[in-house]
Amino acid sequence: MAIQNLKNSFLNTMRWEGRNSLSVNKHDPGNWTGGAVGKGYLYGSKFGVSAPVLIKMYPNVAMADVTEDMAAAIFKSGYWDEVKADAMHEGVDHCVSDDAYNAGVGAALKRWTRGGFLFSGDPITTIHKYSDMRLSFLESLTTWKIFSRGWAARVAGVEVEAIKMAQAAIKARLLWPIQLRILLFICLIKLANLLRIHINPLLPLPHSVAVQSLF
Repeated sequence: MAIQNLKNSFLNTMRWEGRNSLSVNKHDPGNWTGGAVGKGYLYGSKFGVSAPVLIKMYPNVAMADVTEDMAAAIFKSGYWDEVKADAMHEGVDHCVSDDAYNAGVGAALKRWTRGGFLFSGDPITTIHKYSDMRLSFLESLTTWKIFSRGWAARVAGVEVEAIKMAQAAIKARLLWPIQLRILLFICLIKLANLLRIHINPLLPLPHSVAVQSLF
């Protein structure tokens, strides 16, 4: 349903991840090879690709050498596909996949299930409620006092991006019947022109011949 929104979502998420900037913040668990502060060694992150994920996916690649294409492959297979974003409404897919990329697939799916969003037919309300749940989760973490400003800005920013995506998709669906009628009208005009070229209106053809001329 929302596969066409994958690239748009990925690029927006990369903006929040600092794109190709190498992060070596020692307070970020994702920068440590063991997935926790002080566990393993400080390897850093780039394009939001954490140290544990890089070692698992590309064991022979240094963090500084991670490319955007590699990050895109990880984003799709490890996060977008895992939360089944293709089955979500445009905008909702971005909201959930960005959360998964930032906080983990398990945490994102837990919020999705707990919120009962699977059967929600209102993407705007879903985005608002999911964002509230995401922010509440981040505020409960001990590292909130360190990353609160950036995390709050990201949740609010992604919420705005997601709503714009949802509104654009809704508008496109409302316009589609009109576009379809216009397209059908154009096809009828072309067909009429084609028939005038092949059929002399002064010499009407037998019905069977006229039907065959259409094919």
